[in-house]
Amino acid sequence: MHAAETKEGPPPVLVDVRTHTEQQVSMIPGPYTLTQREFEERGPEAFRGYRIACYCTAGYRSGLFADKLRRRHGLDAYNLRGSILAWTQAGYPLADPRDGAPTNRVHVFSKDWAFQGKGYEPVMFQRPKIPFLTDAVGGLWQSGLRLLAGGKGGAPTGTQGQKTSS
Repeated sequence: MHAAETKEGPPPVLVDVRTHTEQQVSMIPGPYTLTQREFEERGPEAFRGYRIACYCTAGYRSGLFADKLRRRHGLDAYNLRGSILAWTQAGYPLADPRDGAPTNRVHVFSKDWAFQGKGYEPVMFQRPKIPFLTDAVGGLWQSGLRLLAGGKGGAPTGTQGQKTSS
């Protein structure tokens, strides 16, 4: 799914799979934008019959999550190609998650990944590689615990933030 396709037909449910820290920079605005944690708390069955567009910074993490939703739950889930960076390249707005106000700030991984659209300010974090790997391994660990628990409940999910709008 491309950014422009989210503007066609009924709006899809947008699922932001980035970390809470990344989400605090900006999110794609809209009444149907949820964090991954909010989505998982409601449960995949709550979204049966909806189009679901998952996004992250560049598309890798969201692609994995969309694939999981299709394979495990049979949902109509897509990866937003290029994710939030493609969204900015298309000139679409971003929102500050604290108050929903428009912002031109967008999280990028590094100067080498600063592919934001014209007029957007890249925000990079100085993260040591160990915590980044810990986040990735932690997600796999939580998935394993959920599998052991029969796919329901299990370990708490991620460190996602609040919904950006009502």
